[in-house]
Amino acid sequence: MKLRYLCFWCVVYVLSSCHTQEEYLKDTTLWVGGNRIMDRTLPFPYLLEVSEDKCMLRDHAGELIDQCKITKNISKGDTLTMKNHQFEVLFNDQSRINIFQLNDTLNYPIIKGRIDKKYRAKLIPTFKTKRIEKHEALQFLTSNSFVARDSAENPNDHLVVKRYLTFTKDSLMTLRTYAYQDKVIYSEHQAQPLTLYNLGDKLFMSCNSGSQNPQPIMQVLKVTKNALTIRYFDGDEDIIRTFEKSSKPETKSASYTNCYDGHVGEYYHNTTDVTYRKGNEYLINKISKGAPMDEGDGYIIVQFNVNCQSKAGRPGLIMMDKSYQKRQFSLPLVSHILKEVMALTDWPDTVSDYKIFYYEDAHCFLMFKIENGKIVDLCP
Repeated sequence: MKLRYLCFWCVVYVLSSCHTQEEYLKDTTLWVGGNRIMDRTLPFPYLLEVSEDKCMLRDHAGELIDQCKITKNISKGDTLTMKNHQFEVLFNDQSRINIFQLNDTLNYPIIKGRIDKKYRAKLIPTFKTKRIEKHEALQFLTSNSFVARDSAENPNDHLVVKRYLTFTKDSLMTLRTYAYQDKVIYSEHQAQPLTLYNLGDKLFMSCNSGSQNPQPIMQVLKVTKNALTIRYFDGDEDIIRTFEKSSKPETKSASYTNCYDGHVGEYYHNTTDVTYRKGNEYLINKISKGAPMDEGDGYIIVQFNVNCQSKAGRPGLIMMDKSYQKRQFSLPLVSHILKEVMALTDWPDTVSDYKIFYYEDAHCFLMFKIENGKIVDLCP
């Protein structure tokens, strides 16, 4: 009986979650940019507004930057010829529009005279909402913090990540906390400019500060004194997330930002591998010094990014036994290793030589071998 009761409420919970995703109607007169280049996280920070007789291209701040006349509904194979932008429509239905910019051959390469559809930009219809005025939203947001459970940017099995958003009139401070066994063991913060604006009944926000590091356009779906619901893209994933009002935790945090969020490379992709300059022997001696004793054997793998300023950030954590099955080590040992790794700064240059798959940050990892509760080896 208890099992049936539990199953019933699980079904209710799942159905209510699905309803949250589907309670918004699509507006196919205003499309928001998702990602550019299939399987990449590079944002396409533009809006496409479509009326009966014209298409209007707007930037991340909602400003009109280009337009063209049309005589029918846009469809696959059409060319949108604007003053400074020329797009071919590769796909169009009620769920998405894929476009390819014909006059930007660096970002949209044409190979042997043919369009490579992998490099398309994707737009999706915005959601219809009750009108949210910018000034009213700012009253709820300014000087307040909102929190939501978040996913780690790098592979992660054991860290619980929370993201806190703290607003001023024209800036956003993001604090990420990383907890293990219910204790925060690492935090990092990032300050960004904030642009909040209305287009019709809709409210959008952007943290874009220029073309050097494009950021996604976020649609504000609902804002009250107690919660903020936004829709945004993370790579190809369409996300709706509600942040609950919360006090900002009093914790020391490192300053970290990716230099180029659009694509994080791998440590082995560049001309020089992004491995620690002083070598593994130095790291083993440094990190094992003062490390708390534990029990058992296995591996502790810290995943992280290294940015163009040689700072480490956005950690993930994976732990295994000698048979590569998931296990946990003690809080003191894990906390010590993670803090030591995230404080490392002597990394080589991470900016790539590539033009198309350009990146300024690299995904790295350090795998610590544990025997009888002690650090005995490290790779790569």
